[in-house]
Amino acid sequence: MSFQFRYQRILDVREMEEDREKAEFGRIQQRLIQEKRKLEELQSRMQQMFSSFRERQKKSQSVQDFLQTREYAAMLENKMSAQQQEIKKWEKKLEKQRERLIEASQNRQVMENLKERDIKEFKEDMRRQELKENNEIANRQHHRKYREGQR
Repeated sequence: MSFQFRYQRILDVREMEEDREKAEFGRIQQRLIQEKRKLEELQSRMQQMFSSFRERQKKSQSVQDFLQTREYAAMLENKMSAQQQEIKKWEKKLEKQRERLIEASQNRQVMENLKERDIKEFKEDMRRQELKENNEIANRQHHRKYREGQR
């Protein structure tokens, strides 16, 4: 007789749900990393622009060049601000997904615990059954020897 968990289908579904939530968590995490890299790129462009501006300033710079640099800096600041908002949006999504993953993991764990308990009960029942059968065999042998001794 082999053990069969009566709620195996539910456990399988919960494992699939947890796997799906893990995959979604990973996807969101990757997207957040991409968004942070975009911000780093914008910050790098801002630093390069200021370095370039300082170099040009040493060589005497026109008002037109100064105005273009200021416009470009303002545009980069707007993009960085928008990118920071995008990062916050993805951080919130990641946190929500983390909560969903934790919930899915807990739901699966409940079923795993139930399965472990059922396995333990099954093994105990098997042990009791084996003990009962051994006792019956021993009783039969004892009665047979007893009857043989009375003849």
